[in-house]
Amino acid sequence: MFRYIPVALCLAALASTPFAARADYVAQIHVLDQSNTFKDGVYYGSVVIEAYDGVGDAGGGLSAGQVRITFTADPLSDYGVRLNFGFDKVGFGTDLALKSSQISAPFAWKMKSDEQLDGFGRFTWVADQFLPHHRLNTIALTISGLGMDATLEHFLIASANKSGHEPPQGASYFAGRVGGFVTLGDGKLTFNHFVGAPALEHAPEPSTLALAGLACCCLGLVRLARRRKA
Repeated sequence: MFRYIPVALCLAALASTPFAARADYVAQIHVLDQSNTFKDGVYYGSVVIEAYDGVGDAGGGLSAGQVRITFTADPLSDYGVRLNFGFDKVGFGTDLALKSSQISAPFAWKMKSDEQLDGFGRFTWVADQFLPHHRLNTIALTISGLGMDATLEHFLIASANKSGHEPPQGASYFAGRVGGFVTLGDGKLTFNHFVGAPALEHAPEPSTLALAGLACCCLGLVRLARRRKA
């Protein structure tokens, strides 16, 4: 009888954990460490993507069926003189058929679809500032009306060229143009550059990691039970 106890405990734990069905509010951070002008591997900024599908506990101030993507540019000292520093264009990919009215952008920014961001490829949606010198150091885009599709995987879509091949700078989940600085890059005067967050082959969500860890614990308990019986 004893050898069945660990298995029963594992099944009970899986049934009670919120990760067993669907994730609640989830979030991931992606680093903008690729550049079309400066060297790669530098922290140029970050992108935080949050999602809440309405099942389970909420978080981050999101309502059910919302996803928020927040871009932040890092004002590096290497940029030299900085005036009105920040993003003037950012992009993300999705496999959902969205309407521009579903995407909330800051004042003086407008949404465009299927646009190229330099060597980082084409993105499903691009937010572009249309007033001169209206850059933002942090820009948040909130997508609403997604229902149960408000999950991370629908917005971790790798960019590609128009032909479908990998862009020169590599496939990226997110990209943007950072401007408002004056520096000498490779001996040339540089006022802005594009940055990207490289696409990962597999970015496990917290729910996946939790289940994997729980499975390992279950296997350990089963082996321990067998040793005690022996």
